[in-house]
Amino acid sequence: MKLIKILLKSVQMRSLAEGIGLTVVWFAAIFASISIHHFAFADTHSICGPWGCGPSNGALIAVHVGWLTAIWPPLLYFPWRFGWNYLFCQRLGFVLASIGFAGVLGIIAWQWFVWLPQAGEYSRSFLWQRCGFAIATAVDLPSVQLIGIGTVLAAMNRTRRVQRTEC
Repeated sequence: MKLIKILLKSVQMRSLAEGIGLTVVWFAAIFASISIHHFAFADTHSICGPWGCGPSNGALIAVHVGWLTAIWPPLLYFPWRFGWNYLFCQRLGFVLASIGFAGVLGIIAWQWFVWLPQAGEYSRSFLWQRCGFAIATAVDLPSVQLIGIGTVLAAMNRTRRVQRTEC
């Protein structure tokens, strides 16, 4: 009986240490990814065109990598650690990718219906470049990152085919 109590306490301590340790590592990774903006990049404004210039490379990369670091580890770790059903993970991946695609389509629709009518004659021929610019600089919501994690989750948890054996 004492051995069972000792083993149970050991398992609880390992789980607690795992939870605290991984949380600290995760927050450190988020902090490190957001600190990328301190690195020296070639240009301060690389995404420029007839529509104007975007944020500095460092800031743009830092926010995109920050979103990746915030979203991906939990969504890749929890299904493995807690043994989530592969069908649930596949559906979660589909939902996340759909939300990401909806965000990208919303950005494109905004550019089409709001920016295009206000743009000058010269700038109108750059609609698709403007859409790419808007998607690349839209860091408020992680649309591109959601498409990525949703696709990865769905691909990792494809429906498994069971092979039947003949008796």
